[in-house]
Amino acid sequence: MSKSQILNCILCVVGISSGQLLFRAGALRIKGNGFQAFIDAVLQPYLWLAFGLYAATTLLWVHVLRTTALSFAYPWMALAFGLVPLMAFIIFDEPIGLNQIAGFVLIILGVTLSGVQ
Repeated sequence: MSKSQILNCILCVVGISSGQLLFRAGALRIKGNGFQAFIDAVLQPYLWLAFGLYAATTLLWVHVLRTTALSFAYPWMALAFGLVPLMAFIIFDEPIGLNQIAGFVLIILGVTLSGVQ
């Protein structure tokens, strides 16, 4: 993989992960139940930002798939499984355990191994 292909994969991971954090921020601001919760969700700016970021990231991912073998590009997306909990810990003060940290380290090792040609 070239440096630009790796950079684009990393940007996709960051985009998807950031979208998840925006979804969480929006969800935490939804009040009420039933129809009121629906209205709050529709009017929630964080959710709209998340949708927009997901759309932009999807377009970038399509570009990645045009220029990079899926077998090399897709393992990079696994990094989001570690990045999201880590950022949720930092931003939302959510708990993170040693098992999650160890899992993230294993994911990083797996992505590294899968990228070796």
